[in-house]
Amino acid sequence: MARTATVQDYRHPQPGTTSTFSIDEKIQREIINNGIERPKGYTVSYHSNPEVEKMHFGQKHPMKPWRLTLTSKLVQAYGMYEAMDMHLSRAATHQEMTEFHKEDYIEFLQRLVFSFGSV
Repeated sequence: MARTATVQDYRHPQPGTTSTFSIDEKIQREIINNGIERPKGYTVSYHSNPEVEKMHFGQKHPMKPWRLTLTSKLVQAYGMYEAMDMHLSRAATHQEMTEFHKEDYIEFLQRLVFSFGSV
């Protein structure tokens, strides 16, 4: 069975193609000033999903979505996206989830989502 990609390549707009031209100029200066370039001999990938940044996992949960937002903003502001492959991930399908988790665990999560609206 053919599988679809779980991530989509992210293409940062080229300088001058957006309405935030002054920001693009500042980012380009950061890239030059900090010597940001793609590493040689290996690949660096950055995977993100803006939808996860909107979720709340509870006060005591170690996952703090604002950290994801902050990381994404820093990667963009310092021009680090120039040195890595950027990917936007999507939610896994039920079949993909069963490749890593047992069916009873997935059913448990589905009951939680149905009961509380989100996890």
